[in-house]
Amino acid sequence: MSFALRCVDILSTLIKVNEYFLEFLKVDDTSGKCLFDAIIDELKIIGLDINDLRGQGYDNGSNMKGKRQGVQKRFIDINPRSFYIPCGCHSLNFVI
Repeated sequence: MSFALRCVDILSTLIKVNEYFLEFLKVDDTSGKCLFDAIIDELKIIGLDINDLRGQGYDNGSNMKGKRQGVQKRFIDINPRSFYIPCGCHSLNFVI
């Protein structure tokens, strides 16, 4: 699983959105719970607080976007301000 962060720099007068690829995460189980645990572990390693999360973007797989047991639901249970938005590139593949 690839792990990337998008952040907004509001410290200067020019607001910038930056996106950083961090790494590939090795996962042996692709269930929503195991993927969520892998992401949580990585966030702890790099020192980011889950309460600062404001958005999530994943592919359209049920393990990621599932409303009951998906990764996005598990994040929303912890932080209701972490809105889920489907990945634009994955959604475009469905159109084509």
